[in-house]
Amino acid sequence: MFGDRVVDELAWLRERDDPDVIAHLEAENTYTEATLAPVADLREQLYQEFKSRIKETDLSVPVRKDGWAYYSRTEEGLAYGIHCRRPVGGGATDALADLDDRTGEVVLLDENLEAGDSDFFDVGPFDISPDHRLLLWGWDRTGDERYTATVRHLETNQDGPDRLVDISSSSAWALDGQTVFYVRPDTTNRPYQVWRHCLGAEASTDVCVFSEPDERYFVGVGLEKDHSFIQISVSSKITDEVWIIPADAPDTEPRLLAARRPGVEYSAAHYGNHFVILTNDAGAENFKLVLAPDHDPSPEQWRDLEIAPASSDNGAPVMISDFDVAFAPLSDA
Repeated sequence: MFGDRVVDELAWLRERDDPDVIAHLEAENTYTEATLAPVADLREQLYQEFKSRIKETDLSVPVRKDGWAYYSRTEEGLAYGIHCRRPVGGGATDALADLDDRTGEVVLLDENLEAGDSDFFDVGPFDISPDHRLLLWGWDRTGDERYTATVRHLETNQDGPDRLVDISSSSAWALDGQTVFYVRPDTTNRPYQVWRHCLGAEASTDVCVFSEPDERYFVGVGLEKDHSFIQISVSSKITDEVWIIPADAPDTEPRLLAARRPGVEYSAAHYGNHFVILTNDAGAENFKLVLAPDHDPSPEQWRDLEIAPASSDNGAPVMISDFDVAFAPLSDA
């Protein structure tokens, strides 16, 4: 490297199944226990105090969507969460009324059952199809954050034959309910490619629709809240870029929303026939919201949305850190 030879003395630890690596880790654990033996009582005391402050039986706030309330819950004595849904009425507060009432509850995924006797278990992709019939979900049993995913048919609670291997945690459904987008990591675990998969097809026939060669950028994918576009996000520490694919035409080539410019951060959400964009462009150190037509969302079309004061009552600048959009379309006004 730059004319110098660099030797990694710890490279051998990458071979996780090597007997020498396992013996080394066991020796480290033995040393740790011996060193901390004088404070064994304090360790137990701290553990019990931490545990007493955790509400082991709990319920997340339900999210209402198309007549269903989706939520997850935990139960005392179980290590992992349980993902559920239940039918709700049309009222805006129905999904939030009586959070302890689980009448009609359907368990979509019980991580405790799926984990079995695994020493480690983590769910990565977890994505309900737009028609609420299918669940794309993925698991990791080693801790390397490379997931294997499948598609569960919610009417039968059975997983189908589809298998996506070595993928990252973000995903998106197209509106046809037969096409999913997922992300692959490179050798350093950097999410860098978006792939398209059709249900029932061999994974070997999947199509790479986007690839990011610059190692400074991480890639993600998701479906817009209004189901208008599949959004591919490309982000570094100080620079962002977004590409879009019509959710009702998943075979379409990605279209650039706004090209990356060094130091310009932005995120976007579709709303009506516009994109609402949060950005630090044009010297907006505390960020601002802009509006752009979806047929041409280039920076030349951005116009500021004056929805927040430039400073607080005491004169301190106000920073916009995030935003959300409603389901109702934006009027022409």
